[in-house]
Amino acid sequence: MSRLDTLNLEQISRFIASLNAMSKHHIGYCGEKSDEILDTLQHDFSDLNLEDCLAVSYDDEDEGILGVLGADVDLDNHSAELWGPFVNSENPEPLTALLWEEISSNLGKMVQTYHGFYNDLNLIGQGFIESLGGKVTGSHLILKAKKYDYTDEHDVVVEELSPKWHQAFDKLHNESFPDTYYTSEEIIYKVNDNNKVFVIPSGDTLLGYIYVEGNPDYEEGNIEFIAVSTDNRKRGIGTRLVKHALGFMFEDLGIEEISICVNEQNSQAINLYKRAGFKREHRLHHYVLNV
Repeated sequence: MSRLDTLNLEQISRFIASLNAMSKHHIGYCGEKSDEILDTLQHDFSDLNLEDCLAVSYDDEDEGILGVLGADVDLDNHSAELWGPFVNSENPEPLTALLWEEISSNLGKMVQTYHGFYNDLNLIGQGFIESLGGKVTGSHLILKAKKYDYTDEHDVVVEELSPKWHQAFDKLHNESFPDTYYTSEEIIYKVNDNNKVFVIPSGDTLLGYIYVEGNPDYEEGNIEFIAVSTDNRKRGIGTRLVKHALGFMFEDLGIEEISICVNEQNSQAINLYKRAGFKREHRLHHYVLNV
């Protein structure tokens, strides 16, 4: 196996994208578009230098890539999300072992927990992490909604979050997501032309909200949070919020496809998204490897 001192990130991004588009190589931590992968590697990948977090194997004859394994390191938690191994070979085990040897040697004790997120059909990835002692902690579904399937259903009851609802939004968000990655204040701060909070009010009560983030440059959108107050569930409020958010991302931002990841056991959420137009795309297994 050989390494280049200056990593050819464009070549690596194209290789990852080509394999991640296939279910038998697919992982959930990165996308399927080479330009998006390249942007992540350049600006938003790992707390360490790329040279320490990417192991790449090249063909000695034509300098084509044979395999890639990445580790998106979070030093605060001493953890890393594994990108790969991406290996296009009928006998992948020897190469995946070499890639892992390099990554684990580079990271040493800085990383104590590795996470893998492998497609149900990605037997190479599952076999790799299981051989190291990784254990499945849960299964998840990737659901997608596509613009060409969407029918505009403008809902006049849904409106953008305004200051008069900030306090009610804060209360509902904290009740629904007490220990989560964005506080209500952080969400409000992030609101802009591409990121929106939509709400359904009734009198002086906030029935529900949805927070979405759009990225028109890569034609992607994410539903980050959705919550409906306990007393107002099973009334179709969640479905209306999702459909309105889809309309914003499809029509206003020009996004073609929206993906969400839902725990397989959360049938209520899965049914909600399906009613709003989402369809199942992938089933993935989350692994944890403690070293």
